[in-house]
Amino acid sequence: MTSTLDAVINVNCDAIPDMPVVTFSDACSSASDITITSTETPSEVSENGSYTIIRTWTASDSCNNQATVTQTVNVTVSNYFRTMVLDSICTIDIDLIIDIAAEINAQYPGVVSSNGTYTDVSNSGALNEATGEFTPLNLADGEYIVRYENNDPECPRIIEITLKVRRDFCEVADCVTLVVHNAFTPNGDNTNEYFSIENITDPCYAENTVEIYNRWGVLVYEVQNYNNADKAFRGISEGRNTVKQSSELPNGTYFYILKYKTIEGDYSTEKGYLYLTR
Repeated sequence: MTSTLDAVINVNCDAIPDMPVVTFSDACSSASDITITSTETPSEVSENGSYTIIRTWTASDSCNNQATVTQTVNVTVSNYFRTMVLDSICTIDIDLIIDIAAEINAQYPGVVSSNGTYTDVSNSGALNEATGEFTPLNLADGEYIVRYENNDPECPRIIEITLKVRRDFCEVADCVTLVVHNAFTPNGDNTNEYFSIENITDPCYAENTVEIYNRWGVLVYEVQNYNNADKAFRGISEGRNTVKQSSELPNGTYFYILKYKTIEGDYSTEKGYLYLTR
């Protein structure tokens, strides 16, 4: 070998030099007859964030001579494994979605990569491993761990995020009161034309169902997400078990059942009588 090559070098992962060009001389063959092959083989990353690259050059000539040289590159990955904690996470906020990548970037800028992977270490079922979004709704109180790996071939890094989740971390918004108007007159005068439930579209009650039965217990109307508009009982039969669909129902007393999911994630039911007069 005619070029100079350090047998061992120690570098940080973000400063790994390119594989150098190595030259050989040969008393048997001309330079054009020398064949040089090279390989570069990295080891697995150790728990302390270091790994080794073995570089090998092999020269052979037409006289069947062969020479091999190697170089060992000891690589250190600074901050290979880090942890972070996300505290005070509410379990009953129906809109709460935690972007794990954004949380990591806020604390450790530049770590997140486009080909990174997420692992639900705690098997919570709350992590979308494709997007890195964590949805804590209705989780049991506790600590959940998500692992992120950036999968960088030269500077791999792992972040383990502990998410502390508890119901009593939640600040529950005050909900407006539902007011059920249990009498209506669908006679075409544009006044009191439908069964009105005030505040039913408030976020506290938006996930709801309404069922209405006649005096014989026959379901005459049902709908999900009642809203006093396109989903409102106007005295027209729309139940699955009615004898005649889309027909005007007679005056009389009916029975309603209103079910809704509360902002805390529980289910509640209200029921009572409803009076229809045309």
